[in-house]
Amino acid sequence: SNRGMAQGLTVKNFEIINGSANDDVIRGDAAANTLNGGGADDVLDGRSGVDRLNGGAGDDWLTGGAGNDLFVFDRSGRDGEGDVITDFTRGQDKLLLDKSDYGIAAGDATVTLVVGADPVATSTKGTFLFESDNGRLWFDADGKGTEADLELVAILKGVTTLSTSDFAMF
Repeated sequence: SNRGMAQGLTVKNFEIINGSANDDVIRGDAAANTLNGGGADDVLDGRSGVDRLNGGAGDDWLTGGAGNDLFVFDRSGRDGEGDVITDFTRGQDKLLLDKSDYGIAAGDATVTLVVGADPVATSTKGTFLFESDNGRLWFDADGKGTEADLELVAILKGVTTLSTSDFAMF
């Protein structure tokens, strides 16, 4: 049952589209699209164009396609498995974060990031940890502190390194 939603609905020539609380499949076009998955586990495909993809709650599959794409990560509604980004291109695409979601001070210009096969936070500041051998990106809200658990943010398929320049913040 599609719960009254328009299953198989095709919408063309849009700029912004918002998914539902169901498992949505949303595909963009050649324009610059904003795809918001909403609740549940969604599949978002920007295709070509400069797209902004936000899976929202749930564990989502995100494909930017051609163009300089933004993959948005908010911490609300996450259930621990993280999103999968199928085609992140370093130097072209960005991981977009809301500073307040991740406890990043308003004046901070970059994220704290540790990269390696088994990365470990080196300060008590909120830290992103990128596993270079499998593309998993984690967030540790208290760094090397002992209060916060690691949160899986995303799996970046085919990506073996990251730098702070791969992130953008608002």
